[in-house]
Amino acid sequence: MECRKQNRTISMVLVVVISIFLFGGIAIARDFSADMVSTTKGGVVTGKIFVAEEKTRMETPQAITITRIDKNVVWISNVRLGTCING
Repeated sequence: MECRKQNRTISMVLVVVISIFLFGGIAIARDFSADMVSTTKGGVVTGKIFVAEEKTRMETPQAITITRIDKNVVWISNVRLGTCING
């Protein structure tokens, strides 16, 4: 069950990251930060997103995702497991 929640969270993070890459021109028009709330059947996940030029940082209780469009790289850090994925 815990693995499903983790996979769902990682999937959600990847969807956001891909959206940022696809619609990056819109998202990077200005620097901003925002609170996020994602509601699913499994519950509510809250987080925070920070955007500055070609850099994005998204923080949730499960993961921290950093996107550097200028360097064409994404880091996903699993807070609970202490692991990091980059690509």
